[in-house]
Amino acid sequence: AFPVHLEWREQGVLVSFATAPGYALYKQRLRLDYSPRQWRMGEWQVAGRLEADDDAEPDFRERYTGPLAVFIPLVRLQHDGPGPVLTFQG
Repeated sequence: AFPVHLEWREQGVLVSFATAPGYALYKQRLRLDYSPRQWRMGEWQVAGRLEADDDAEPDFRERYTGPLAVFIPLVRLQHDGPGPVLTFQG
């Protein structure tokens, strides 16, 4: 339901989701786990259709439907240790 494509760039990573019709990615469930001593993360740049449902539970109020592209600015501060891990509900 959520085919994903990652493209590492010099200034960060571009994550593209080709969300299947009838499915949605929940904004509150998109997260990047990283070590702040090894990485510095900038503000996410998001391109996609965001819908809101005020009657839904807090984790499900805002959702992206259709294609979604997220550019996450990342700077590597140390070259040892684990890389970042992107998580989402899919």
